[in-house]
Amino acid sequence: MDDMTLTILKLVITTILIVFSRYIIPYLKIKMEDTKIAYVAGIANDAVRAAEQTIKLDGAEKKALVTKMLHNILIQKNISISDEQLDSLIESAVLALKQ
Repeated sequence: MDDMTLTILKLVITTILIVFSRYIIPYLKIKMEDTKIAYVAGIANDAVRAAEQTIKLDGAEKKALVTKMLHNILIQKNISISDEQLDSLIESAVLALKQ
């Protein structure tokens, strides 16, 4: 009876691990990525708003300054996103500010 119980326990644990690795881990990765993007979007909104209010440069120079500032913040926070994603978040923040 002990061998059968041990075999069933192994089967249950294996099934749980398979389900966890197949469904739970990818779900958590997606949620973490969404949270990270939302966090960076908030920082981008704040940076764009601050740049618009305080910096007296043209649009391209402001964008370069905001991009550099956001890169530095993301490095400090150990967050990595692509330059295209960062550019999109900055453009989105500018568009939201103008509306």
